[in-house]
Amino acid sequence: MGGHASHVWSYLQVMRHSGILDRISGMVVGVPREIAGLEPGASPTLREIALDVLGDRDLPVLGNVDIGHAGPNLPMPVGVRVGLDAQRRTLALLEPAVGREVGP
Repeated sequence: MGGHASHVWSYLQVMRHSGILDRISGMVVGVPREIAGLEPGASPTLREIALDVLGDRDLPVLGNVDIGHAGPNLPMPVGVRVGLDAQRRTLALLEPAVGREVGP
């Protein structure tokens, strides 16, 4: 939320150069909010930026998902396995996001 389109590109490039994009099997991209240069009709689009950074990686990408820092948003647990189908535009948690507390 906030900033400029060039910052989004830079952040994604940092992930690419640090090897993070080599360890993922899919990408979920939020709805851009208050990001200069990503207004409707602007170029490049968020889609073009994300696909440029991904390069020739064959990953499913689901975009314009209400996740991130602005509401409404869906909390996304880190480290939980998910099923992602970009064609059907579905994302499903494959395991619980929280564990049961074990009593004494």
